[in-house]
Amino acid sequence: MFYEFCKSLALAQVVSFDIINDGFPPGMVLSTPKIANVIAHTVLNTLALDKAAFIGFRGDKEGTRTKTTSNKLADDYAAIMLFKMAATKSKAKVDSDGVILVHVVKKLQSLIPSLTVDLWKSIQDQE
Repeated sequence: MFYEFCKSLALAQVVSFDIINDGFPPGMVLSTPKIANVIAHTVLNTLALDKAAFIGFRGDKEGTRTKTTSNKLADDYAAIMLFKMAATKSKAKVDSDGVILVHVVKKLQSLIPSLTVDLWKSIQDQE
């Protein structure tokens, strides 16, 4: 459900970008749902250690660390959502799809943790 929530927030921001800017940048090749998946994956891949750990993802043991907690979280998102990040990313155009990606990721990097992890932590603290 958390992953669907992240994707829905990304999708809402992509649609909002389209409306506010009277369309998408010319040359955009990714569909709206695909760009939303890329955005959700990117945001999850950049979560701070404490946020990803709170969701239940931990880094590898010292000395064998190959993936951070946020990398594991993003990989899990891709697996559960049946999303092929590498294939999608290879089709994207930096000067069109990338414009939307950067814009929306900046917004969601603080929004997703504050609406999920931070909110849940504050509820637990009150109990």
